[in-house]
Amino acid sequence: MLPVTDDEGRVVVSMCAGPADPTWMPACTAAVEHIQAARDRIHTSAVNWLHRRGDFLAMAHGVLYGGSQKRPANLKHTAGNEAVFKWLFSQPEMIRIAWHGSSALAFWAPDLYRYYGEHLRPLFEANPELHCNFRNSVYPCATVNFGPVTCTFDHVDPANLPFGLCAVTALGDFDHTRGGHLVLWDLKLIIEFPAGSTALLPSAVLRHSNIATQPGETRNSGMQPTAAYMESLSREDWEAEMERSAARWQEGVRLYSTLTSLQQPADLN
Repeated sequence: MLPVTDDEGRVVVSMCAGPADPTWMPACTAAVEHIQAARDRIHTSAVNWLHRRGDFLAMAHGVLYGGSQKRPANLKHTAGNEAVFKWLFSQPEMIRIAWHGSSALAFWAPDLYRYYGEHLRPLFEANPELHCNFRNSVYPCATVNFGPVTCTFDHVDPANLPFGLCAVTALGDFDHTRGGHLVLWDLKLIIEFPAGSTALLPSAVLRHSNIATQPGETRNSGMQPTAAYMESLSREDWEAEMERSAARWQEGVRLYSTLTSLQQPADLN
């Protein structure tokens, strides 16, 4: 594990190895096979193949809130693509990876993890038409970078919660010492990012990309984000949140852990 702290000692990025379990990497390999099978069944336009993150197939599924939406809603897909996502996210290996990302958040940022639960639980209870991708993950949405060679451009994800920590898991068959590194431009860091490991980072505000892998190698990834104003149930709430965005950011970063606070027992309820 590798935490990256700011000048006030808050953990703003965490690089998390996979579980010390001999079944973890075989599970990640199986997940790649599931993603490849899903990619072959997905039917979509060029907009999902060439976008600001890169030139590879990437699609999100789950609950989002932004743009012209007046309230949080399930992302809409064709019936065929919806069936593919339902199949993909029902695979035990995909469920396990999602749980690992959620658990990493609970470990490194327990206050933020609890904040997610406190705001998202009432949302789902009040809107039974909304559906989580994974029952064992606190994240309401997931993006699958189908690859087969996922190399992202320098970018941020402005629709995500500004102080939220997205869980990004690297998958595939590549030499992580020669490619696939995570580049954090604002922090001037280049970090090895092996398959099976997970990064927690504030993707809405921190510029990030990854280095290309070697010819013939494959790389996929999965990301679990949280929409910027997921807590709000109306456009009026959203506008009110915009007015207090600066204060909201300060409140949000207080949910980050320090290395000292991580030594104390956490209350996740």
